[in-house]
Amino acid sequence: MGHTGHSEQSGDPLAAPQGVTVPTTHSSIPTDGHTSSSPSVSPTRTATASATAEHRSAPKVAAEAAAGQGAIPASSEKRTSPPTTAADAVAQRAAAHPGRHICYRAYVSEVGWEAPVCDGGVAGETGKNRPIEAVELSTAGTSGNEANAYMASSGWQGGGAWNWKGAANGQNLVIGNPGSGAAMRAFMTSVKSGTICANTYVSSNVGWQSTQCGSSGAKPDYLFCGSADKTAKLIEAVVFRV
Repeated sequence: MGHTGHSEQSGDPLAAPQGVTVPTTHSSIPTDGHTSSSPSVSPTRTATASATAEHRSAPKVAAEAAAGQGAIPASSEKRTSPPTTAADAVAQRAAAHPGRHICYRAYVSEVGWEAPVCDGGVAGETGKNRPIEAVELSTAGTSGNEANAYMASSGWQGGGAWNWKGAANGQNLVIGNPGSGAAMRAFMTSVKSGTICANTYVSSNVGWQSTQCGSSGAKPDYLFCGSADKTAKLIEAVVFRV
């Protein structure tokens, strides 16, 4: 389904949004022709995170997860079997801890689908040169979410940067091409209410970038993560928090 939550301006459809500085490590949001100009929109939100990438050992959100916030609910909590999809995981987490949650899993090259993680857990594998081919997301308490992926071989999915997929709370949203061998280079995502933050571990000695956030009611209302330049910088791991 096409994305309708972000209006577009006349003129160059890929010029940088007003008030938004595109980071050098992100380059800029690429066009369908794999150039590195940024999309022009009439944004409804303000970017809430620094655009300067930082080479770190781990992102802040992942560090919080290591403190026990990003794991699937403990075995003492009622459940019949381990979750296998993001929707399974978010349903179990929301049942045990009502509120806002995001669960997700990565399809890793040469590995396949990994087990889902939630609320700041690391999906994917860092430093192993195994890029992510797809990500599956599911949310609770956000009124739903939307996303689009930029693939290294084919550019934006859906035929354009703003042709996003969407899903309601508790449903799976898959971006990328699992099992195709095509790596993901970047993505954009948003939630219908509240804030979503994400960070990516990028190959070619880039490492963890700076956390990016998008909030309902801000300008712009989405976040962009990954690398849009034409070098071999691919996403190997990702974290999300809402």
